Amino acid sequence: MKDNNILSTESYVISFRYITIYHLVFGYINVYSWMSVHTTYPSLYHDIMSAHEINTRLIIVEGLPGSGKSTTAAMVAAELEARGKDVVCVDEGAANHPADVGDYDFPDFASERATILDTWRAFAAQAETDTTYVFNCVLLQNPMCETMMRFGMNEDESRRYIGEITAIIAPLHPVIIYIDEPDAKSAIDGVLDERGDGWLNAVIDYHTAQGYGEAHGLRGYEGYIACLEERRERELRILRSLPVDSHIIAPLSDAKRISALVNSIG
Repeated sequence: MKDNNILSTESYVISFRYITIYHLVFGYINVYSWMSVHTTYPSLYHDIMSAHEINTRLIIVEGLPGSGKSTTAAMVAAELEARGKDVVCVDEGAANHPADVGDYDFPDFASERATILDTWRAFAAQAETDTTYVFNCVLLQNPMCETMMRFGMNEDESRRYIGEITAIIAPLHPVIIYIDEPDAKSAIDGVLDERGDGWLNAVIDYHTAQGYGEAHGLRGYEGYIACLEERRERELRILRSLPVDSHIIAPLSDAKRISALVNSIG
């Protein structure tokens, strides 16, 4: 006896075809409507995109000197604020930095490591839950300047130290933005007028009179550039090895590209 409550195979096929056609047609309409919102009502589109959920509580911008870390960090912070986020943006070397120390004149690496890791632990424990912090230099540049340039450590030793910091800040779901400037000399030449000869002489001495530079017989301006080129290579390899969300980008200069970058951050 045939059960009238059971659809025939033919009925299933017909129903499936109609459902498929429905989704194809109305899916296309939905996509077209979304594109129309983007082009016809740009302000509405911006409001919708502003609802993009940003889960990270810590964004760190890294890169070589002169690559635009401070500028990019400030623009990222401004974009987040425009989307209604509470943001604390702290530039490198700022007084009372919540995750850094003002004086790196430690007698040895053991005491430096202990102090820096304790500073990171305190920050991670006290960071506001509804705030996004935007820093620069504190995960790669500062540790690499100390481990590699000052103390002459190898890449694996730097990686272990940076990995310790990364583990401490993991609960904040950090995002690392690395500005990849492959031409170190051009980057430094571009900031010389602003930073002056005093700064240049200080960084040349720091990089060539100790640690990596001294061990490799590097001298003067060209020696400083050689140090930066090697540092960049090490930083990129270390960054790619870390269990952290990272974005390696070209130097940014306009708000549209900053907005696209923020859209890619989870």
